[in-house]
Amino acid sequence: GAWVGLAFFALVIFAALTSAISLYEACVASVCDLLQLDRKPATFFTGALILFLATFSALGYGAWKDVTVCGQQFLDFFDFITNSVLMPIVAAATCIFIGWVLKPREIEAEVTAEGNSFKAKVLYRFMVKYFAPLFVIAILVSEVCRYFKIGGWSI
Repeated sequence: GAWVGLAFFALVIFAALTSAISLYEACVASVCDLLQLDRKPATFFTGALILFLATFSALGYGAWKDVTVCGQQFLDFFDFITNSVLMPIVAAATCIFIGWVLKPREIEAEVTAEGNSFKAKVLYRFMVKYFAPLFVIAILVSEVCRYFKIGGWSI
């Protein structure tokens, strides 16, 4: 029993570490591209920025429990910004990009490239061009309204 528990938690730590490294790599690559930095300075810059921002979340319910942003602890505020604001914005931008800039026929060509059939072409076009962006933006508006207590609905 003890060995199984030890192995389980060792594997959980390994999974978390590898996931963190892949997320960190994406941040470092973006900093390299945006700031025209070499990899080593970009790695240190990104690490320092992440450590700085993580400090707010780590101390938000402890030493800095009385310090709030818009009435919330730092961790809750960061969670709201990332999950309720940034994710819907990126999802809507992706739908608009695929539906109106890239055009759905590019995706359809990719799906059918190896002779596969794409039976839901018309439904896909409608969903990606009209339905998905509209409802993702509605979710964004609802979440922001709920945050500021001016309406919105629970999903």
